[in-house]
Amino acid sequence: MARALPGQEPYYAAEQPGVEFAGAREVDAWTEAERDNLLAVAHRAAESADPHTALGLALGLHRPFNYRGWVTHLADVHLNAIAVAARCGDWAGQAQAASFLGWAYRDQGRYEQAIEQLKQAVVCWGRASLPHRRIGAFNNLGIIHTLLGQLDLGRINFARATEIAEETGDAYARGTIHNNGVHLLCRQHRFEEAIAQAKIAVVEWSGSLHVEGTSHETLARAYMHEGRLAEAADTFQVALTLLREAGYRIGHAVAAWWYGQTLHELGRPAEARRIWRDCFTTLLEARLLTRAEVDELLDQPVPEMPGPIGNML
Repeated sequence: MARALPGQEPYYAAEQPGVEFAGAREVDAWTEAERDNLLAVAHRAAESADPHTALGLALGLHRPFNYRGWVTHLADVHLNAIAVAARCGDWAGQAQAASFLGWAYRDQGRYEQAIEQLKQAVVCWGRASLPHRRIGAFNNLGIIHTLLGQLDLGRINFARATEIAEETGDAYARGTIHNNGVHLLCRQHRFEEAIAQAKIAVVEWSGSLHVEGTSHETLARAYMHEGRLAEAADTFQVALTLLREAGYRIGHAVAAWWYGQTLHELGRPAEARRIWRDCFTTLLEARLLTRAEVDELLDQPVPEMPGPIGNML
């Protein structure tokens, strides 16, 4: 069937078993090698008479592409998915695609468009009779308003997401929201509260190398902003190990850039430059920076934050 019934969770299963991988490294290598083919298939599916396959492909590409920072490609894929879902009256599919598109726009710094899509996702989840699925859109709205410095709106949307997590008993989602809320607390200069909340997120938000690495990176950032640089450096080391093993390239690049800043503040310039080089190399390998851009950043005594990670918490 091509669409979920009202109140039914969207599910777009493949007709045949997929490729089995031994671990994250194999997934990473396969996705890198097949990127152009995956995009071509997704675009062809969107033009076909099989909306079920089109939506499954589009939504399935989000996380592996997002992990690598390929958000420009994701935006086009999700726009097509929204159109497909709208044509066949699939409110749940439309909601998920709009939520993912808002996420992609967020990472591109296209905040007004991101907010528009996320608000549309909230409406569509309601029409699909799946109001609890609004949690992701509220969480992303909280992130965007935090990035924009609109901290009251950020707090309101994180609170909405937390309420749903509490109602549904979703500990994983609660950990995600706690993790993101740390950045809001840091922007309010409430650093002790931020550290305490980050420690809770480290415990609550677990189950994969990706999320454990991200929660440790957030705790390290809270330590850094509080001026507890030695603790920040130790925690960044843990985060980088986890994120590298997870194959979460864009997250690894973010952590490496901030770790370099911390080492620089600690008076360890040689180590800082090694970590910054690691950050830029990661972005180069992900095709998010050119060699010329990497060389320009390395020529700076204290490199500025690279553009591809400038729109992330």
